[in-house]
Amino acid sequence: RLQIAPAVSPFDALAEEAVKEYKEGRTRTIEEYAKEKDIPLNVE
Repeated sequence: RLQIAPAVSPFDALAEEAVKEYKEGRTRTIEEYAKEKDIPLNVE
């Protein structure tokens, strides 16, 4: 028997995971990441 299921976009799956991580407090700002990796952000 053939069964049809809705397709899930890979982007949607990634977006859901990102929202979950954000709500759990497991994300950081670009400034925090740059400081941690010693990357200057104010380069001209």
